[in-house]
Amino acid sequence: MSRILLDMDGVLADFDGKLFRDTGTLIKWPEEALQRNRRYCTDYLEEREARIVRDHIESTRFFRTLPVISGARQGVRELERMGFDLWVVSKPLPADYFSPSDKVAWIKDHFPTLARKVILTQDKSLVDGTILLDDAIKTREAAVASWAPVHYAYPHNSHKEGYRFTWHYGAGTLANITRRVEESNR
Repeated sequence: MSRILLDMDGVLADFDGKLFRDTGTLIKWPEEALQRNRRYCTDYLEEREARIVRDHIESTRFFRTLPVISGARQGVRELERMGFDLWVVSKPLPADYFSPSDKVAWIKDHFPTLARKVILTQDKSLVDGTILLDDAIKTREAAVASWAPVHYAYPHNSHKEGYRFTWHYGAGTLANITRRVEESNR
């Protein structure tokens, strides 16, 4: 059975959208940041504003209240019906004490069938799988991992080579990518 690894932030949960909404009264986001052309929206901010944003994330139980990305619930259900072994693999923020427990609670609330299939790690290359669907795949991890990278499509990763996907493509598309990866590994 093929194992599909799903990142939480940016794939299942709308991290950036919530961040922009939550902090829009605290700072003025530059228009370029809203376009998501860089991985970290704080890259567009002065250090003082970036600190305000980081403090907000680290002090508000931010991960517990993220909205679900459109199409993610249906996509996960479809992939499960197709027989894929789905796991959530997420990197907790070391500076946020509640990040690990809040991420697990969020999965339990929004994707209960995955509640016992959550792996929190600082290095996703250590997790065995067929593919990893992630919006910010680290090149050094992909080079040594068992999984093939599949980029959850955002402007900030449009220059990356390889497979691209969003839930709007439909779960069948991700299933086909997974099968192609398996065939190429034989």
